[in-house]
Amino acid sequence: MRKAFLLLPLILFFCDCNTHYSGYSGYSAPTVYSGISRHLKRTTGQSNFAHKYPNPPVLDPNDPLERYRFESKAREYLATVVNDLEEVKKNAANANEKTQAVVDAANSGLDHFSVRPVHPIIHIGIESNLGLFGYPEFPRFNYWPPLKPVEPLYRADSVTVDSYNQQVADFLATIKDYIADATHYVKNCQNDYEEIRKKGLNLLSYIESLGIDIEVDL
Repeated sequence: MRKAFLLLPLILFFCDCNTHYSGYSGYSAPTVYSGISRHLKRTTGQSNFAHKYPNPPVLDPNDPLERYRFESKAREYLATVVNDLEEVKKNAANANEKTQAVVDAANSGLDHFSVRPVHPIIHIGIESNLGLFGYPEFPRFNYWPPLKPVEPLYRADSVTVDSYNQQVADFLATIKDYIADATHYVKNCQNDYEEIRKKGLNLLSYIESLGIDIEVDL
């Protein structure tokens, strides 16, 4: 049976938080200052679900007419499981792509920092147990204030240089927290994938015990 293959975000963050302003001779940022992150953490726990994934249908043995309805419900549930597994995988890949875009921008240096746009996940007309809004998508990098730190003029005073270096440290701390949050999100995707797949497999085992034949590749 097919199993998920979700890549964790590629963390290649090479920027140094102890950035110094080379235009001011002999000055370097305090090594103890690590920056204040502006990123609002979006993931918690071990799942990205706001609520538990719905349980599969169960046959009522006391209702002789229920078997046909149950088989129909089981087929529908398994079809949605297949779609939901694909949606979780696509959202994990989307989070990886957003993370990589931020990593690439950070590695290019602050002078050229620009995060390439990553298209959102759009699903139309797909049967799902995930609700109206589908699986929660990881947000794009949204630094506030929206402008990256701007290096001061060559002969800037020490107060201005101090302020700039603190802004740089804050900016890099925000990037690191964003990447850490995305990594957590993808780990939660793995947990959610296994939870959905387990419920689908349990239903397949149950209907097999009832002598019902439904072929689904999970």
